[in-house]
Amino acid sequence: MDAVKLLVEDHERARDLMQRMLATGAEQVDLRRQLLALLYQELEVHARIEEDVFYPALDRVGQHEQIQDSRKEHQQIRQMLAGIENTDLSDPAWKAQVQVLYDCVVHHVGEEEDQLFPWAQSRLGSDLDDLGTRMSRERGDLLRDF
Repeated sequence: MDAVKLLVEDHERARDLMQRMLATGAEQVDLRRQLLALLYQELEVHARIEEDVFYPALDRVGQHEQIQDSRKEHQQIRQMLAGIENTDLSDPAWKAQVQVLYDCVVHHVGEEEDQLFPWAQSRLGSDLDDLGTRMSRERGDLLRDF
């Protein structure tokens, strides 16, 4: 599978999970807990395959600054997710934190899909299939560890 297509599918799953989280009520603690666990796994696996496979490939062909920015955004997202995990699931602040996370992820995804991915497609071309295969394999390894 093409690496960009794989990452876009990840983005769609993460957005869907966060939208589902935002649609929950404070009384739906168990559902919130389940969705949060799925989101954590989705975002962490996604970030790891980007950081371990995709970004290094782009870095080799000259996208240094945007990759540094993306890595920083991943770290911010991880910090926000940790804050959400440490907030009572029935607290009104929980949903507000999820909204901030959602906004941050949508911004990050927008930059990747509008700028970084088209650039990668023009520079890496057919190598994207090999990258996608490597990323898919790493995803499987990471999911086994969860």
